[in-house]
Amino acid sequence: MNGDLLTTLDFEELIGRARRERRGRNGRIHRRQVPIDFGCRELDGDAIVGFEEKPTLSYDVSMGVYVFEREAVELVPRRTPI
Repeated sequence: MNGDLLTTLDFEELIGRARRERRGRNGRIHRRQVPIDFGCRELDGDAIVGFEEKPTLSYDVSMGVYVFEREAVELVPRRTPI
């Protein structure tokens, strides 16, 4: 977990899901809406083929919270910054 987070995340649920899914790692993401203050052009070479006025873009962003199985953590060399 990132060191600067304050969260109400249910860690029991997070760890339980990671164990049920058996992927070796699990993390949390959040859908983030980013408003753009400008009109955006769509170009094909030098030709303008589209225009969208002040769009809102959506991204799935990392929440900085991860669960790894012990085997995955053991792959990281000791005393090695990562």
